[in-house]
Amino acid sequence: MIRPGSATAHKHAAAAAAWRSTGSLHDELDRAYRRTADSRAWDWRERTGWPLAAAGYGLGGGVARIAFAGDTYEPCDREGVGTPALILPCWSGPAPSSPDTLLDLLAFVPSTGAVITRLGLAAMLGEWAIHKLEMGWDRDYGSLGRRLMVYRDPLSWALAGSGSTVWGYHRGGHGIVVLDWRRLRSAIGPLVDNGVELVGEDIATARRLRAALQPKAPASPRILVATPEQVAA
Repeated sequence: MIRPGSATAHKHAAAAAAWRSTGSLHDELDRAYRRTADSRAWDWRERTGWPLAAAGYGLGGGVARIAFAGDTYEPCDREGVGTPALILPCWSGPAPSSPDTLLDLLAFVPSTGAVITRLGLAAMLGEWAIHKLEMGWDRDYGSLGRRLMVYRDPLSWALAGSGSTVWGYHRGGHGIVVLDWRRLRSAIGPLVDNGVELVGEDIATARRLRAALQPKAPASPRILVATPEQVAA
């Protein structure tokens, strides 16, 4: 979640102000969804294994061609230009939600595993899962509570959310995908301090979690022993 007054909040406000002059994230997401009406785009999405129910739950599934622009991406409107990608909304609340809770868009390239955001604002996919744990609402889910599931990529996240039988989990509250590992500690550090367990989808994800959250050892200075000459001097 974005903390009021934080650097991220100011960055979001500035990006949103700039965005309003050129278009809307919500409109761009809608165009990505409408593009799947084209049979070629539909077939390509099917081949990626993306669950059809994910779009209905607000978890994403639009299709667009993108161009990488540093830490963000730009949509490519010309046919045959750019890299095919799945477009997902990054909500700051449950999915689907109102346009004002659409924090960012995420482009996922299944063929390479590349994940990149539109504005560089979202650090997590599945903010709702973090918020529920912060509010204590996870206790309603019995043995599923007090744990934060961390998925390796958006496809695994969408498959898990679309197949969940627990009410609320398919709205993005079933877990997260880390988009910016540098901001992981600030996002979920308080949860860990309060006893929330982290569950990595696989060994690689669990190891990366440990590396990102493990406190960094302070730098240790070189300590030498003086020679008799140095002591006398």
